[in-house]
Amino acid sequence: MERLAQASNGFSGAEIAEGVVSACFDAYHERQPLREADLLRAISNTVPLATMQAEQIRAVRDWASQRAVAATAAEDEEEFAASTSGSADVTSWRGGRRIDF
Repeated sequence: MERLAQASNGFSGAEIAEGVVSACFDAYHERQPLREADLLRAISNTVPLATMQAEQIRAVRDWASQRAVAATAAEDEEEFAASTSGSADVTSWRGGRRIDF
């Protein structure tokens, strides 16, 4: 499981699901049960959208950080930070900004 998780780092859930489907088809075609090697091959043959569209995703996040209101309330940010031992800043991974009224 750990190898599969590491190999699919950066993949969306849908991309992982499609990798599993692809691996199942390959195993069926080869008339053998699904193996870890089939899953790893399917993952290695897939380029995740986060990689293919990295520039566009970064551009949208940059645009939103200056022009959109954060969807996360300040108290939710504090609760998240407390649940992660204070080591995470929600604004750094969400791309949003805090609006004080």
